[in-house]
Amino acid sequence: MEESQRNPVPESNLVRTEQVIEATSEEVAKSQELMQAVAEGKVNKVEQLLKEGANHSARAAHGRTMLHFATMVGSLPIVKLLLSYGHPWNLVDDDYKSVGDYAKSFNQPEIYDFLLEEGVRTELLMGLMQRKLKAELLKEKQEEQEGEEKEEKEEEKHVDQKEVEALVNVTSEDVEPSNSSLSEKDKPSTEPASKKQKVESASEVPNASYLSQPLHYTDDGDRLLDAERNGVMMGWELPLMVRHAEVICPEEGLRVLNVGFGLGLIDKELQRRSPVQHTIIEAHPDVYAYMIKEGWDKKPGVKILFGRWQDVVDQLEVYDGIFFDTFGEYYEDLRAFHEVVPNHLEEGGVYSYFNGLGATNEFFHAVYNRISELELSEMGFTVEYEEMDIGLKEEEWNGVKRAYWTLDKYYLPICRLDGF
Repeated sequence: MEESQRNPVPESNLVRTEQVIEATSEEVAKSQELMQAVAEGKVNKVEQLLKEGANHSARAAHGRTMLHFATMVGSLPIVKLLLSYGHPWNLVDDDYKSVGDYAKSFNQPEIYDFLLEEGVRTELLMGLMQRKLKAELLKEKQEEQEGEEKEEKEEEKHVDQKEVEALVNVTSEDVEPSNSSLSEKDKPSTEPASKKQKVESASEVPNASYLSQPLHYTDDGDRLLDAERNGVMMGWELPLMVRHAEVICPEEGLRVLNVGFGLGLIDKELQRRSPVQHTIIEAHPDVYAYMIKEGWDKKPGVKILFGRWQDVVDQLEVYDGIFFDTFGEYYEDLRAFHEVVPNHLEEGGVYSYFNGLGATNEFFHAVYNRISELELSEMGFTVEYEEMDIGLKEEEWNGVKRAYWTLDKYYLPICRLDGF
């Protein structure tokens, strides 16, 4: 799953595109017949045509798929048939409306619920497969690295042996009288000729591009933008951050952790609540420089960890409240952070995060919410979403490349760590 928090990416991994297949006139006619049968809600005809191999990937006007039409006519049996024959659950029309959006618009709650669970099931399975593949590739890479290091050591051992033999075979005439020993620079090195260091390439670091590009704060301090004028964080989020701060730090004297400073909206709110310990992780050098300039390193109880959370996790302690809000990372990175939270959250403590996954499509956002809830529950959390109205005006995005939020509601995650 490749949806990124805040990133304005309408091309979400939740949105599938079909492979363009050249078809014969007979195949086109068969596909059109199938489209007509779907639009008319003829279940038996649809099943027959699918068995005969009719192509279900055709689109009609406005980019509507057969699954869109099955939803419009309210036929759950046809929806199930199409999905069973491999029709993707998450295609969108030309207006970026998913089948789930159609189910809601046409008042088809049964179809909506089925599509939601189908989306969740599919994405959970895909996520599991991707993590398994990643683990296998990592294992292969480690084994390859270990093999190279072993070869280097064998080669060094061979070279050292030759040097010893050469020293043993020299005659007294070859040696100049001297009381001095070999200088440090002349001594054979015991260090490997080339050390293998653990360095993540840009392809392995999901937000490497973001971390390497310059950011700038607008003069009014209301926006943080990247080099392409994508919104990293914007002032309209303040009401959300106020509530997030209240949730993870409900009283004075608590220990809190925030991952991702941005405009400092939540950190300002946390400071107003007088935490005894306030740790902030920030990875971008421009944001870190801004924090130092603004004196955040001198604020009461504040400890700044400069780096990606993955690189400073061993410096974390135990906290009463934790908040996560990074830019340029993806759901799998958020999920990876979820896995470490139980190790650093006090029993009964609260964890929350900026819930911007799939935030340009209501249905995909609902799928992500359900996936997050299920996976967090498996990690020992009880999860609830607190609904908040947003209702942004279009002018909020003036001067920004693309909107990363288009929904009217914000579902604020409140995750409490249960006792074991």
